[in-house]
Amino acid sequence: MQPLPDQPVARSADAGETVEIVQLDLSLPMGPGATVDEYIEEEPIRFDLGYVRSFTRTPPHRLRIARGVGDSMYPTLNSNDLVWIDSTQTDLNQQDRVWAVSINGAAAIKRLRRLSGDRVMVVSDNPAIENYEVERAELLIGGRVIRFARDL
Repeated sequence: MQPLPDQPVARSADAGETVEIVQLDLSLPMGPGATVDEYIEEEPIRFDLGYVRSFTRTPPHRLRIARGVGDSMYPTLNSNDLVWIDSTQTDLNQQDRVWAVSINGAAAIKRLRRLSGDRVMVVSDNPAIENYEVERAELLIGGRVIRFARDL
């Protein structure tokens, strides 16, 4: 007779199913008019579907992961934080959320605030970096940042 394991076997509700999430390299220029779906993609990363479902209902093929670059969003995000992007959310319909955007072709993760008319305030959480205004037409929103992970 086999001895029983010290720990009971854990079974996830999704039977251990995994999904692939595409990781993007935000250090690469996007180019004018590019979206997060048009990035040069790195190897997909596999995640347990139960884990992904624990924080979003977004279909996995519409999620992207990227590493933050720079310190403009510090202390909210650190350089090299892993951010999850929901590419189904591309309308600026929520104030003061963090978005993955292309601003005149340059990739960025920024807080956006709609102003009067077609103006948008691009907010850097780092107080040492000045906020600035752009025309809405200068922005392509690739998705909303919905989660992040940080190394210790």
